[in-house]
Amino acid sequence: MSPYCTYCGKEVEESWNACPTCGNSLKEKEITQSQLRPRPRMTSPPQTIQARPSQRGFTSSGNNNYGIASLISAVFGLLFAAFFLAPVLGIAAVILGILGINRDENNALALIGIVVGILDIAIFLLFYLLFSQLFSWFNWFDNMWGGI
Repeated sequence: MSPYCTYCGKEVEESWNACPTCGNSLKEKEITQSQLRPRPRMTSPPQTIQARPSQRGFTSSGNNNYGIASLISAVFGLLFAAFFLAPVLGIAAVILGILGINRDENNALALIGIVVGILDIAIFLLFYLLFSQLFSWFNWFDNMWGGI
């Protein structure tokens, strides 16, 4: 019998029936040392991979200035939806919301500001088209009856 385990390659004594390292029987096969492949020895301990900390920390007391400004602009845009100030505030809300998504810690307010800003612009266009058609109809009515 060889002085090495046929399964794990550890050195064993001839009187042993099983390898103390891997527990396999030593009496089944005999193998010479030249037939064994030596196990590679580790020269350094295995390296652990550490996760990098997140670049953005989501806290409840974070810096959300752009999102707040976007939401305020959007709400005022809704209040002035019938006036020409609405598209300016809607566009400002969308721009501030985009900046908030990229720079704020929590981008929920920025997303809401973008959505409401787009609604501001859409509602203004709806009012503008509706009232322009309405005023053109009144103008046609005045011209037809001679401007009573």
